[in-house]
Amino acid sequence: MGIIFGKSKKSIKKQEETKVQHINNNNHYGGPQKNRVNETDKAILDIKARMKKLKVYTDKIKIQVDQQKEKIQEHLREKNKQRALIALKHKKFLDQQYDKSLGAQTLLQQTLQNIESASIDVVVYDALKQGDQVLSELQSKASIQDFEEIYEKHQDHLAIKEKERELFGQVLNDDDLQDELDQLDAIILEEELPNAGQNELAYNKQSQREEVQEQQVSREAKKNAEKQQPMLA
Repeated sequence: MGIIFGKSKKSIKKQEETKVQHINNNNHYGGPQKNRVNETDKAILDIKARMKKLKVYTDKIKIQVDQQKEKIQEHLREKNKQRALIALKHKKFLDQQYDKSLGAQTLLQQTLQNIESASIDVVVYDALKQGDQVLSELQSKASIQDFEEIYEKHQDHLAIKEKERELFGQVLNDDDLQDELDQLDAIILEEELPNAGQNELAYNKQSQREEVQEQQVSREAKKNAEKQQPMLA
């Protein structure tokens, strides 16, 4: 019989351990996961469990204190001072236990807050440390000196391209484009004018040419003035 009961107890214990392990392996979204609860989480859970037990105990003592108050009043109404004295002593003892329980709850609450605050500090520290490492790696790959060298090379390439365009006469600005546009406009105007009135046509052509020439002279003067400004400065 002893052997049978011994095997039965071992079997039950093994089943319970298997059940607990199964719960731990399925604690995230119903799928098998590793137990990620660290020592800090265990401490927090343990403190919360103890606080819960203390609250139940404190509430129970509070009920007993109220009961002793009623008994004291009842014994005094019955003129039984001896029983009232015993009930009062019991109430005093319960009051001490109640105060001690409240103090323990306060202490555990403060400890829990300190642990949670320290945990947040550690998380922030780890994040800052990781960020600093990543930033250092990125800076080592692309330093300020590298950026300056690349920028200088880019400026050199732009200067070379600009010089090439100047040598081949490909530098165009808005004034040059406007001159060409005015010339095209004058040609179109000549084509649109009627054949009749040749004198008027010649006069209009001459006026158009003079206007275009005046605009070109004005733009040339503007260009020369802009070129002389850096020299004067």
